[in-house]
Amino acid sequence: MQSTLHREYKLYMQRVTIVTVPADYASRLVRMFPGAKWKHLVLYALEANDLALSKLERNAERDREDVLNLARAGHLNRDILRSRYRDELRPYLLFRQEWHDKTLSLWIDMCWPQLDKDFPG
Repeated sequence: MQSTLHREYKLYMQRVTIVTVPADYASRLVRMFPGAKWKHLVLYALEANDLALSKLERNAERDREDVLNLARAGHLNRDILRSRYRDELRPYLLFRQEWHDKTLSLWIDMCWPQLDKDFPG
């Protein structure tokens, strides 16, 4: 079903209802299409490392593929992922923190297999 927004402007928006993002994500939002000449619309997206961390809790196959593709494209930084997880995400996870620690460790191994395996650190 197409929304009025899509029919009129060919714009499709998808709302995410439940996701945990790093605490200071809003300070790092990235403006999309900065050269667009829109009068009443400005779009922002999560910075790549914050986007990756927003996928940690669900950890579905498609989430792992997204994270791996972001890493392969050079958009992720291993040290930033670690520090944001430790400082801005883990303290707000309501349960299974050790499970998520292991998930991030596996993601780091998946994205940077040639690097040392010293997480958490």
